[in-house]
Amino acid sequence: MNPSRIRLATASLAFLLLAACQSDDSIAPPAATPDPDPSSPGVSQSVTADRTPLQRALMATIARRAAQGLPVPADARFEYGPLQAPGPMMVGPTQARQSTIVATTVLRFDGPAQAGHAEWPPLVVRDKRTTTAAGFIRDGDYTALARGKAAAELPGVWSRYEFGQEPRVYTLTETLTLTAPDVELLASPDISSVATSAGAFLFGFSVPGPNLDYTINFDHQVCVADICATVVDFTAGFRLDWALGLRLPMNLSFSSTEPLLEGSSYSPTSQVSGLNWTAADYTAAGVPAESGNEYVTRFVFLLGVFLEVAGVDVIDLGPNINIDRTRNFTTPFGPGATFALPDIDLPIWEFDATVASASIGFRVTPHAGSDRFTAAWAATGEASGTGNLTYTSPAIAQGVGPLTAIDGPGVATVGIDGMRYVFTEFFLDLGLFFHLDVFGVVDETFTVPITDFDISGVTGGRFARIHDGTPGLFQASIAIENVAPTAVIDRTGTTVINGVQTFLGQPESFSGTATDPGRDDLLVSWDWGDGTTVESTTYPVPHEVTETRSHTFGETCLYTVEFSAVDDDAAVGQDQVPVLFVEGAGAGTASRLSGYWQHQFRGNGRTDFAAATLECYLEIVAFASLVFGEERGVATTGEAFDVLFLAENEGNARTQLDRELLVAWLNFANGAFTYDGLVDANGDGVDETPYAEVMAHFEAVRSDAAATAEALEAATALLHSINASRVGNAE
Repeated sequence: MNPSRIRLATASLAFLLLAACQSDDSIAPPAATPDPDPSSPGVSQSVTADRTPLQRALMATIARRAAQGLPVPADARFEYGPLQAPGPMMVGPTQARQSTIVATTVLRFDGPAQAGHAEWPPLVVRDKRTTTAAGFIRDGDYTALARGKAAAELPGVWSRYEFGQEPRVYTLTETLTLTAPDVELLASPDISSVATSAGAFLFGFSVPGPNLDYTINFDHQVCVADICATVVDFTAGFRLDWALGLRLPMNLSFSSTEPLLEGSSYSPTSQVSGLNWTAADYTAAGVPAESGNEYVTRFVFLLGVFLEVAGVDVIDLGPNINIDRTRNFTTPFGPGATFALPDIDLPIWEFDATVASASIGFRVTPHAGSDRFTAAWAATGEASGTGNLTYTSPAIAQGVGPLTAIDGPGVATVGIDGMRYVFTEFFLDLGLFFHLDVFGVVDETFTVPITDFDISGVTGGRFARIHDGTPGLFQASIAIENVAPTAVIDRTGTTVINGVQTFLGQPESFSGTATDPGRDDLLVSWDWGDGTTVESTTYPVPHEVTETRSHTFGETCLYTVEFSAVDDDAAVGQDQVPVLFVEGAGAGTASRLSGYWQHQFRGNGRTDFAAATLECYLEIVAFASLVFGEERGVATTGEAFDVLFLAENEGNARTQLDRELLVAWLNFANGAFTYDGLVDANGDGVDETPYAEVMAHFEAVRSDAAATAEALEAATALLHSINASRVGNAE
């Protein structure tokens, strides 16, 4: 239908509506007539300033007729407003603004008198066209059909009202949808938003149509109380819209140990699965909703005039096409997972008669899917690593690694992009269809499956990218913790004393190695344990530092040398090693017997040792012995004196052995014996057994709860002879 006919159809509709209100005064007011006073009779109080031209004309006519005392509707309501507020949408590769305005006019008549009629006019349709056009107009009087429709839907209506005098409600709805590119929105869409630990992504494409719509809908209702029956439905105007799209929503998840430790390598995992989005999901993503369908093939075209009376098509002028082949499904992913595309029917035989029709042919249903999803990943921030990912099933996680945490405290950012949904599944489901229609009572289509054709090889390599205008980058942030540096002292040259590697005597030097797995400065320090100044050095951003230092110990004692490394995050690594230093050890120092050491620890009169020296001796004893400090305390000089002084009864065999053991260890601390020096352990006058081995034997006898008094006494006598062997002229 050409534009002139559209205008004629619209004008005819307005004329039909106005005729319901006409009397002998049918002159319409000029377009410039001002809006009536909202308080005028017959005009609803909901009147606002915005109106369509048709609404303005009706309002002016009602107001003028009311002012002239002519019949007017019992009530007239004029509503105008946006059904959809203006907002951005995608139109191809650009954005546009779309708005829909809906204007509704409702006229209520209590009877025909309010329309200026003695009774309602009959519903008669006449074809007065002078030229041939597509479509049809079925001439006739449809009054009885309309009456019957009202009686069917409103039982008893004609016993309540006389036909032709019934109340009526006329509703006219004007719809105007406009879609226009917005210059301000033509810039590249912002795709900087990202997902974190889990995110949904959209693949594929959407091609929306113009969504142009200017239609007028007019319906005539018969009402009883608040219940109405629609008997006439009229539509005229122009509508054009289409849509094409394949939208595949997917979910990507990421799982990782958190936090990561700097300097270590990890392999987080990632999985993907298909989603089925709702209309709200698509709208939130800035993509046409299309009722939440993933596959979209839709075409709408209306141009003309259409009238339906009591369900019967009376006027059908012009095309009214509405094709919808949309599909809603969960994006398939994994072995054998597919979605079906619309059927393709290939008729091979058709039969059509007045009362029946039939057709037979082939039906091809395409299926497509994927068991391969590919992407690339890269770590940034305080982490490093790159690689490619290939997902083959929702149930199989892919390792995102190796990823190396560089430095902490910090954050590693793992980005996954370049995502592709690869079509690896494609086959055609071939069947035979048979359609039968008899009197409209039987109207069925039957399909008989024949076979499947797998043509996945033809589609190999085809893939869907991220949908335009939607995020294409997944990012996950993982905390990285600082790891304390390590500090290790080289124990070369040490002697194991009771399981502890120990430096004996004066070491030539100490060597320590500090390592830090992160990117930190290191402060390396030595504490010699003798009260001297701590020696420190700062090394900028090393990963491993080895430092060698010398130190001289001046007095006999047990020292703890500490080597430490502190990174620039204040984390500390430490190592300690004992140094058992005996001044003059092995230089011929005479041993002493119990009476001498008892006097030194009693502290009366003149003694040979300062209190601090005796305390150091006791530290050496407690460190070297498994008896003292474990089974008998010698932490103080008083406790040591109690071991040495046996009073008048001379104690029992075990306490006597304790005294001789303490004397031997004090002689060792004083330099009369060395730890690995040989002594005479069997009384034959020949030094053949290391001192440490002899002391371990005697302490084992002492600690044996089952040892007899004879065994304890024999051990005491032999140990006494060893102590006495080094006395010389000193006793």
